[in-house]
Amino acid sequence: MKNLYRLQTLLVVSFSFMFSTWINGQLGDPININLKNSGSVYTDQFAGDTIYARTTVQPPGAQFGNAQFTQGSNGNTLKVTFIPTAGAIGSTDYIVSYYTVTAPMHPVTRWYRFNLFNEVVVAGTDKYVVAKGAIDFPLQVLDNDSVPTGALTLSSVSISNAGDAVVNATGDAILFSPNADFEGDTWIQYIACDSFGNCGQGNVHVLVHDPSQQDQVYYKKYLLNTEDLDILTPFDSFAVDIEPLHGSLESTSDFGWTYTPDDGYIGKDTFQLGLSNQVLRNYAITVYNNPINYNARDDKFYVRPGLSVTFNVLNNDLLHYAVDHFTNPARGVLSEVSNGVYTYSPNTGYRGVDKFTYTACFEDTICETATVYIHVTDLEPDNVFTYKLQTTEELPLTIDYPIEYTDFSYIISQDPSHGALVYNAGLQQINLPCDTIESYNMIVYTPEVGYTGPDHFEYYYCIQPSNLCYLVKVDMDVIAAPETESCPCTVGCVWPGDADQDGRVDMSDLLTMGNKLGSSGPVRSYNDPATWFGQHAVVWSPSNESGNSTEFLDGNGDGTVTSSDVDVISEYYFKTHDVVVRDVQQKLPYQFSIVPVQFSLDSGDLVILDIVFGNAAHPVIDMKGAKFSINLPQNMADSASVTVDFHQDSWLAEGSPFISLGKVPWNGRIDAGFSRANGNGASGFGVIATTTFIIVDDVEGFKTDGDLIQIPVTLTGGTAMDEDGTMYDIDGDEVTLTYNLHDINQNKYNLLVYPNPAQDIVDVHINGKTAIKSISIIDPQGRVIRTYDDINQKHYQLDVSSLTMGVYYLQVNHNEGVISQLLSVIR
Repeated sequence: MKNLYRLQTLLVVSFSFMFSTWINGQLGDPININLKNSGSVYTDQFAGDTIYARTTVQPPGAQFGNAQFTQGSNGNTLKVTFIPTAGAIGSTDYIVSYYTVTAPMHPVTRWYRFNLFNEVVVAGTDKYVVAKGAIDFPLQVLDNDSVPTGALTLSSVSISNAGDAVVNATGDAILFSPNADFEGDTWIQYIACDSFGNCGQGNVHVLVHDPSQQDQVYYKKYLLNTEDLDILTPFDSFAVDIEPLHGSLESTSDFGWTYTPDDGYIGKDTFQLGLSNQVLRNYAITVYNNPINYNARDDKFYVRPGLSVTFNVLNNDLLHYAVDHFTNPARGVLSEVSNGVYTYSPNTGYRGVDKFTYTACFEDTICETATVYIHVTDLEPDNVFTYKLQTTEELPLTIDYPIEYTDFSYIISQDPSHGALVYNAGLQQINLPCDTIESYNMIVYTPEVGYTGPDHFEYYYCIQPSNLCYLVKVDMDVIAAPETESCPCTVGCVWPGDADQDGRVDMSDLLTMGNKLGSSGPVRSYNDPATWFGQHAVVWSPSNESGNSTEFLDGNGDGTVTSSDVDVISEYYFKTHDVVVRDVQQKLPYQFSIVPVQFSLDSGDLVILDIVFGNAAHPVIDMKGAKFSINLPQNMADSASVTVDFHQDSWLAEGSPFISLGKVPWNGRIDAGFSRANGNGASGFGVIATTTFIIVDDVEGFKTDGDLIQIPVTLTGGTAMDEDGTMYDIDGDEVTLTYNLHDINQNKYNLLVYPNPAQDIVDVHINGKTAIKSISIIDPQGRVIRTYDDINQKHYQLDVSSLTMGVYYLQVNHNEGVISQLLSVIR
């Protein structure tokens, strides 16, 4: 169940007699904090009312430390501070209660469990140069990691993108075997823990190179003027041949360099590193600016279409400067009430995100500008399909709808056949097995005693001001209990794969997971914690910016957030356990573009689509993740042939390990997602991914006069995520491919060779009604270097990693003739 407390109508006085009951009902699992017992201070600042009573319910044990519960540094925030006693070891609980800021105001509790140790893990950054084709190369990553006392061991490898990386038997090194065809920069993330269970994340930068190659390579890099660029060279003792004009270049090791742009510089820079004028590395750098406010913070508010909302934009600013001036929104009317307080009314019929800016100044000398985003939406249910929900035998399922409004209600239009559906109107306490919860307008489904099997019910989500209603249809699956529990989970449950707790497993969960990759905490105590049902979990840490605790990201329940949890998202992709809210998001001025390798197609042809993110006019600035959907005519592609490959060497993958996923939720749609692991975002533009699929015989589209079928391919649902986890809408794209029914005026056979230029593995595919019989590689002097016989298929892979750099001819013999094409091999 999701957060229940965004409510807006009742007064705090009506809750005074319920105070102790609310505390007991809300006190769940503690927030666990591992803390060094000397020289450490823990602080947690959060939204809370500063006028009404706040109190300490349970102080920490005096022998463990001192805690304070005070007003925060800005309005409507409270702060908990804990200073441990030097040398104390053990655990102590600290519980506070306070009133919410949002109405209806009610008391809530916050339970901290401080686990005090002598040690805190510090994991440094490691850099290695590894030969191409190496097997089990030892990365001694713990050499620069530390704890004040005791020893560290490697717990696991969170992610490795370009090869196998495993912890050795003694737990003190990572054994890395790069993929046979890989050459270039890659990054690995690992988790190291001490004997008390304290863990830290470390990153490894690895350059995989061919020691026999002495070549010249050109690189294009993008970064912010507040960032550095780390560079590894394939051999020791490189020197600076050409100095950068707008930055500095510093040697950090025998094979490592760091480029730092000049303070405030925006533009292009170049430099060259070389070894004896034989091995050269040329860099073309584009430096961007991303101004950061220190006081004025962006705001987000909600209003229903046709209504008005009043808000104060200064409430979340660190210091309450005076507003000097503000702009007007494009899709509504803005009226100033007082300093920082405005009333906004959207234009008739408008739905979406409107915005305006305000500039706040201190004595006309220090000014900052922030943006206010106003979401004009009903926050209606996402009703693309009938919901398919699941609960366990005799276990109630709560349908929560934690939105910014309270002016809504439900009308049950069809009761279930094998259970009860109850609408609990308004603010109520609901008794569930082993739990009592507070709710607002909650629907609870309870299956018949002893029943397992399918059920169905329907209800309307109705908006009171407009009397507009949205129908929600639910197919319920009541299953036998996956595991025996005396008190199965009913609220606050982990549903494996739903990392962002929005009720559905999708690509948004991948983006959310990447932001916390490498986190660790208690394992879930189930025989098979990766099974799809709601599970109890110990709270790992305080909630992040999205209000989600980290334990929800641990899909398989092993106590770590790693790339293996992506497999759980893949396994349960598009499963739902709650009704999903349809929100609108701010749109950024970037764009996704589709670039087909070939526009004219035949059945059995391979379609290759490059996906471009950003462009030179609107480069992407400081984004950590992206997702999108490719939409095709339903029977156009062979679903089993679909591939989605996010490029290891793209600008989006620069400087960080990453997780990615491609899925086909139904015929005609390809979903794809990418997320960098922790750290900074990436900036730049260009190709980030390639998706491929094979055309089937029964193509549907729009027929034209020449027996050509036009096949629209669209990219929709484009989303980018910044390093704070905020999601933004990105414009998509549409291209039209053509399918010739009768091969009129069409080149029947087309040879696709990709990538080209190539470094290692080359894919060769022939489009048209034919198959490859054999392939010959011919050098510029006409000599046959290699021959591959008896292929007899449309697709084949060549390994050209041992060929010297240069241009070759591919001669492909197929069932209907011979086709030749140039192939460039680079290093």
